[in-house]
Amino acid sequence: MFTGDISTTLNEDSFTIKATYWSDITLKYNDIDSIEYYDEGVDGERISGVGSARLLLGKFRNNEFGVYTRYTYNKDVPCIVLKVDNEIIVLSAQTEQEVEELFNRLNTEIKKMARDGKPIIGICAGFQLLSNQIDIGRKSPVPIVKEGLGLIDVNFSPLITSDRVK
Repeated sequence: MFTGDISTTLNEDSFTIKATYWSDITLKYNDIDSIEYYDEGVDGERISGVGSARLLLGKFRNNEFGVYTRYTYNKDVPCIVLKVDNEIIVLSAQTEQEVEELFNRLNTEIKKMARDGKPIIGICAGFQLLSNQIDIGRKSPVPIVKEGLGLIDVNFSPLITSDRVK
């Protein structure tokens, strides 16, 4: 109940998430459609997996993502939301500082791929992620600007989403 850990290992072209009590997963950097840092974490209802005093692992559901896979500690810390091949993966670490470091390391790996001339395709939110910055506060009375990867010299304001299409 109070045991278990989550670890991430960054490799040359992929990274692996290992979690006690749940299946490990390896994701290729070039399969990441989008990556976001959520300051407030993510809520959800567990469908299957582990929900303990220490860890939240497995399949979860909420109104924002629908069904998603979660690898997080059961703490009030920020998390990283990855969209990979139309699946959502929510990942955290034990502290806010560790989450920020992991987010920055993942961004660095994606930028390195671009510098090395490897193709990077951004579709929809992934394209916006490649920009300098994105105003994600489209329903907010004030802008909420997040830094993009800066691989293309453009800024999006407000965020372009499919729910605007009528």
